[in-house]
Amino acid sequence: MRPEVRRALWAVLIARTAANGGLRVIYPFLPAIARGLGVSIGALSAVVAMRNLGGLVTPFTARAAESTGRRTMMVGAMVTVVAGCLLTAGAPGLVVAATGILMVGFAKPVFDVAMQAWFGDRVPYAERGRVLGITELTWSLALIITVPLSGWLISLTSWRAPFVLIALFSAAGLAAMIP
Repeated sequence: MRPEVRRALWAVLIARTAANGGLRVIYPFLPAIARGLGVSIGALSAVVAMRNLGGLVTPFTARAAESTGRRTMMVGAMVTVVAGCLLTAGAPGLVVAATGILMVGFAKPVFDVAMQAWFGDRVPYAERGRVLGITELTWSLALIITVPLSGWLISLTSWRAPFVLIALFSAAGLAAMIP
């Protein structure tokens, strides 16, 4: 594996684990987050359902990544994840929190499409499955890393702490992506 690809793979593991954490952390802590926002679990669940429509942006993302550049799209998506998590963490109510949650939900597929295209441009076909398979580890890493830490942080502070944690983790992934 070329050094450029190896370095990018580490950066993607950090960034994508964080972005996946931003999606996954809401599910186990939905009641605590809803309580903290002063809304019903149903209202917050509706926001999560809307967030899951983020995948609908992928056809447009592919075209944008070709015109603006794959790395640019990846960096922009991670900036959006950081901003969305910080917005959610500082939200005074549901509307602001929903905006942050939706930002993360729409940025994640943008990152994924651009990342897969970036590796597709640089990794020989015979090695591509292994490299993209490694990137898929981020779903489980997000669960293993962000959920226990988030539960612990919520018990010590408030429902906002996981979003700060994920924003910091996302910023580290963003920094690792910038050469």
